[in-house]
Amino acid sequence: MRVILVDPTGIAYGAGLAAGLSFLVDLTYVTRKSDVAKENIKCDLKYWFLAPQKGGKAEKLIKGISYLIAYGKIIRYTKKKKVDVIHIQWLSLPMADAFFLNQLKRTGVKLVFTAHNVLPHRNGESFTEIYRKYYSIFDRIIVHGESIKQEFINYFPEYEGKLAIEHHGIYNLLSTEIKEELVDREVLQRVREAKKVGIFFGNMFYNKGTDELVSHWLKEYKGNSDYYLFIVGKLDHRYSELIAMESQIKECDNIFYKPQIIEEAELNTYISLSDIVIMPYRHASMSGIIFKAAGMDKTVITTDTGSIKEYINKDCAFCEDNMDKFFKQMNEIFINVDRVKLADMGKKLGDTIRSGYSWDSIADNTVNEVYESFGGAKM
Repeated sequence: MRVILVDPTGIAYGAGLAAGLSFLVDLTYVTRKSDVAKENIKCDLKYWFLAPQKGGKAEKLIKGISYLIAYGKIIRYTKKKKVDVIHIQWLSLPMADAFFLNQLKRTGVKLVFTAHNVLPHRNGESFTEIYRKYYSIFDRIIVHGESIKQEFINYFPEYEGKLAIEHHGIYNLLSTEIKEELVDREVLQRVREAKKVGIFFGNMFYNKGTDELVSHWLKEYKGNSDYYLFIVGKLDHRYSELIAMESQIKECDNIFYKPQIIEEAELNTYISLSDIVIMPYRHASMSGIIFKAAGMDKTVITTDTGSIKEYINKDCAFCEDNMDKFFKQMNEIFINVDRVKLADMGKKLGDTIRSGYSWDSIADNTVNEVYESFGGAKM
């Protein structure tokens, strides 16, 4: 069976799935360069998508053009190689994606899509009809848990028969290298003197609830040297609720705030210096943050949203069903739960994810339950 895995993001999910699939099918992996190691995956590796650069509007234009060129290459490659299945991980350019999907469909190939989120994180419901059109084109649609499946059916009941549940896998291809020299000495000193350290990391936009975390921190912990908080990750320029708080954040000497993309070793260092990963999400279908935390053997506190709860248990993580309970539990952790227990829970989370969500088993299920539902044979 000849399969193309299309991942414009280059993140760890696509690389992990590619590594698992490479032993089962004749795989071409179309992606971009990133911090995730891909060169040792046994497949035909194509870097046809452009890695992000810092460049504002010019970058967006160049990235958009490269996206169009990449899909043009995929269409030509599909016709030339007589591909059986194209499995797409993300849709990144709404104005063009429907056109390219229809062009691929005309080649006779079967189209599979992983709906990491039922609708986009940002202003998701405004995209409902666009995604209804997308989902009509795909032959099968993969979601990461039962809760996401139910959310999908609520929005798009007509496509229930296309759904398959395949779990998210461990981020085993991401580096865990730590470089303390990348951290300011004063920050290191404050962290080492603190009794508890928390971290929020990843993309920041409204549904991630970063503003709720900052508001709570400023109220409960501002100026208290016993506690320290890292907030790092790319900030959505439309996240006005958080942007409005930036002057207060800068005045708070026990918040480290870096709203930008950072290299993996720097992020690893901040995580390693922390006792717990904080996830105050308003809404998420699933979150790769769980898997990054597990890869670093750190426990998490999260809101009960999407299918996150299906991947964790009370022995390895904290999960609360609303924001009030979330922050009450966070206070309890910071004040009364000792670091040894948090470290033990982090180790258990790492063991739980590594043992239960290997890419080999996920890839095998994907081939058997999704790709082979179209007919054809393994490599």
